[in-house]
Amino acid sequence: MSYAVDGMNEVLRHADLTADFVRDVLVVSVCALLVLSLGAATLRRRTA
Repeated sequence: MSYAVDGMNEVLRHADLTADFVRDVLVVSVCALLVLSLGAATLRRRTA
């Protein structure tokens, strides 16, 4: 969560793209993909 907050603070402070912002976006994106992948692999699918 702090990476998302740090990324938004970077956007507010700097008009251009910074390395810190790119890092924060990558960390949040990888975490989101990991959670989605683990959920898709482990959650049981129910069919009628």
